[in-house]
Amino acid sequence: MLTLEVNISDKDFKNYNLDSNKIDFSELVKRIDAENAKIALKNCLKIAKNVGLDKLTEEEINYEIKQLRDEKNHS
Repeated sequence: MLTLEVNISDKDFKNYNLDSNKIDFSELVKRIDAENAKIALKNCLKIAKNVGLDKLTEEEINYEIKQLRDEKNHS
């Protein structure tokens, strides 16, 4: 097994929920992916709010999903 040394800011150390100076690379990748997913979700929610999608009712959402599925099945 190889060892890789990485410098990371205190802020990123906290953001990625690191609690040790040693971590398996695969675990580091998982934590980075999880943080990136949180950021992407926050951005999606912000965009949805800006364009009014946050006000859709459950029925409207289900209608849109049905329309897309029907469109996909007929193409």
